[in-house]
Amino acid sequence: MQYPHLRLFGPPELHNGRGVVRLRTRKHLALLVILALEGRARGVLRARLIDLLWPDVSGEAGRHSLSQGLTVIRRALGGAAVARGRERIRLSLSLTTDLDVLDGPGLALDQPLLGLETCAGPAFAHWVDAARERCLKEARVALATALSAARDSGEVGAVRERAALLYRVDPLSDRAALALAEGMLLDGDRVAAIQFLRQHGARTRREVGCEAGPEIRRRLRRIERNLEDEPARPSWGISTAAAADLLIGRDAELARLEALWSCTERAGVVTCLVTGPAGIGKSTLVRRFAESIAARGWPTYVTACQEIGRAIPFAAVSELIYLLARDPAISGADPRWLSEISRVTPGLRARYPGIPDPPETPPESVKIRVAESLDRILAVLADGDRLLLVLDDIQHLDSSSRDILHVLLRRLEATRVMLLGTLRSKHERGLEFGEETAPDLSWRHVVSLGALQADVAMALIAARGSGRRVIDASVRNIIIKLADGNPYLLEMLLADWERDGERSLVGAELEGGGRAIEWNPPETMRRAFARQYEGLSDTAKHVLAVLAVAGKA
Repeated sequence: MQYPHLRLFGPPELHNGRGVVRLRTRKHLALLVILALEGRARGVLRARLIDLLWPDVSGEAGRHSLSQGLTVIRRALGGAAVARGRERIRLSLSLTTDLDVLDGPGLALDQPLLGLETCAGPAFAHWVDAARERCLKEARVALATALSAARDSGEVGAVRERAALLYRVDPLSDRAALALAEGMLLDGDRVAAIQFLRQHGARTRREVGCEAGPEIRRRLRRIERNLEDEPARPSWGISTAAAADLLIGRDAELARLEALWSCTERAGVVTCLVTGPAGIGKSTLVRRFAESIAARGWPTYVTACQEIGRAIPFAAVSELIYLLARDPAISGADPRWLSEISRVTPGLRARYPGIPDPPETPPESVKIRVAESLDRILAVLADGDRLLLVLDDIQHLDSSSRDILHVLLRRLEATRVMLLGTLRSKHERGLEFGEETAPDLSWRHVVSLGALQADVAMALIAARGSGRRVIDASVRNIIIKLADGNPYLLEMLLADWERDGERSLVGAELEGGGRAIEWNPPETMRRAFARQYEGLSDTAKHVLAVLAVAGKA
């Protein structure tokens, strides 16, 4: 906040950085308020100022009273604060008001110009009423713009703060109500979010005489439906309450995903690919983001592509269809569309026995018909809102599922969808798809995850340490060195140290003298690397053996 500053919300006050500046009378403060709101560009007519503040004083006495008021303002703000012309008075000082710092800290958005209307006659009281409406209108526009900007930049905390300010200024704002309900959902309190949205709808009916906006009603229906169906919803292995603790050092990437999600509000289909080497945190990032979106009441579906499914036609799409079938809203879909997708997911008939048999169709048309049916079903599940689809590990995506998704993305028109995928890049430095999976799905945005910085790795060690063993500086440095910025390896090395101490790889490295050769990895780490090693060619295994003898990573 720059000084001098004029407070407009609540009782008006002038601040100079050291405290409140007391002007001689309340009329002098009212004169400053008029000049601040109307007298910056062209100035205010002297006659208008006199009529507003000294209506019962004769002409010469009124001019004298105005001159005294301007002198008091100059003493408080400096001789150049007010420029006097023959007919107009202009405020030439760079004075800030609450309207200039609406998203600043400590701003209480009480009623504007509180108590100021009583310091002059009826004409000034009418001016105060109009000025209040002007202040509230400018505040609504500025806060709504700031809220949209925070959404576009992915600043979740700023969205909540600005929504709270906007709701104080405009208690009928659907945009602010939705953002506040999202905050309650992120805190895990769905009951409070439902009660808040119901109260907002009742207030709108009471004060405006109409229903709340369609987005409020859609979001309320989905939250209520999810609450009723809570035991059947997939958890993806991450609890919402603990989700914030699972992500360290990826704030910029998470903010990028939030910004792309906000683009779906107006851009329709948005596709984003998260890339990086194995263990770098791709799945953790996208699942943390998916939990956040699901917690806010938006339809969210996460599908993991399995390595074994790469050779199975329709494996990934079939898994996605099973997830869609768990959503109670799918009961609103036309049975013909369910019939079409049952071609690739026969188990769907066990859940919905009334699905009719799909009509005969040439084999080459199956993918197109399934894609068209998925388009219709996603539109029903979205219910006019947005939805998130996540495909984890698309390097294992089967070709049939890729073809269906390719057609689906080109058919989606009315549905606002974000498709988020993760792909293991071949090298740690730079992006290499290695196959046609990513380009085929027309990924418009790419978020590449790199190695963690040393300070972030330190924070991760502090967060993951169980306290079973003391982790001093030397141990932390060895763990960071061996992990080389990979969070998966870092956690493995940390768990190994806490379990085996001196017999761990970190302990062997600390002792030196070739002891690291005798180290045995934890079983989980051994199996993870064995699984990757067994899939290599004989030539690649020979190269690894040479590198191991040479001591190269």
